[in-house]
Amino acid sequence: MANKARSSVIGSLVAGYLADLIGRRWMITAGLAITFVGVALEFASNTVQVFFAGKFINGLALGILTTIVLTWVSEVCCLNPERTFKHPNGPPRSHPLFYVV
Repeated sequence: MANKARSSVIGSLVAGYLADLIGRRWMITAGLAITFVGVALEFASNTVQVFFAGKFINGLALGILTTIVLTWVSEVCCLNPERTFKHPNGPPRSHPLFYVV
């Protein structure tokens, strides 16, 4: 587990710089491709070393996706919470306050 956490930190540190170079959309695509490779290595592993190499690769992808997706969501989210309730048909049914009321 510590190996995956270390690789996740490395992925997070590299992700910001690479996202500035190639863009967030391509970094998300690259993160998903790296995840696919890591899971394939974990699934097809015959030795413990290959399994943990897959975990390391999957940790890199986890760090990349965590950093880039959270940054992207913070840019596209609604900044005005009142705007959520100004829907023409009333408040949307998926809003968390709908279940409380």
